[in-house]
Amino acid sequence: MIAMRILTAKQIKQVEENAFKSGVSEAGLMYKAGQACFNQIVKSYGDKIISSKTAVACGNGKNAGDGFVIASLLKKYGADVDIVLIDKEPEMDEPLMYFDQAKADGVSCFCFNEYDFGKAQFIIDCIF
Repeated sequence: MIAMRILTAKQIKQVEENAFKSGVSEAGLMYKAGQACFNQIVKSYGDKIISSKTAVACGNGKNAGDGFVIASLLKKYGADVDIVLIDKEPEMDEPLMYFDQAKADGVSCFCFNEYDFGKAQFIIDCIF
C-alpha cells in the first residue's frame, strides 16, 4: 500500500523553505524528490519497469527537474525511458543540469506533439 500525504501549495512552500534553511540546495531538493519517486516506482513495479517503455512528461519548471532525475535513474535501472517535453527545454539552471544529465545518460527526448503515448507502458507526470 502506498501512503501519500497531500500538501497545499502553502505547505509545500514551507517544506521547501525549511529544507533550504537546513542547508539543502534547490538542486539537492530536486534530486531527493526524483530519487524518492524513483524508489517508489521500483518498490511498486520492481522488474516490470525493466525494458518497459516509460514516458516521463515534463514541463520546463522545477517539477521537470524531478522528472529528469527520475528518467536518469530509470534508464540506469534498465527502463526504456523517454522524456516528453510538454512545453520547451528547461531554462532554469537546476532543471537544465538534470535535463543535460538525463540526455548524457542516454535518455531520449521528444516534444509533446512528436510523441506517441500509446506505446508507453508507464507514464510519469512531472508537470504538476
